[in-house]
Amino acid sequence: MANTQLIGKAKELEVAGLLVANSIYVYLPLIDNGYDLLASNRKGTKFIPVQVKWKKTRSGLTLTKKDIARFTKTSVVLAFGRQNRK
Repeated sequence: MANTQLIGKAKELEVAGLLVANSIYVYLPLIDNGYDLLASNRKGTKFIPVQVKWKKTRSGLTLTKKDIARFTKTSVVLAFGRQNRK
């Protein structure tokens, strides 16, 4: 697995941790189906797909045209992040 893939997976787990810390249950799909996480309420009656987008450098909430086309007609929530500057 390439270094960027490892960082991407770490960011997905970071978002999952933030959701769990806020009493939101998180499920990790075993198959790539277009989103990275599945968030749900405690009763498991409502589910929201979450797609994590991370770039080493980011100015604003940038999406590619391909990303926009993929997520326009879905109910996927996008989580954005960038590397902290030291």
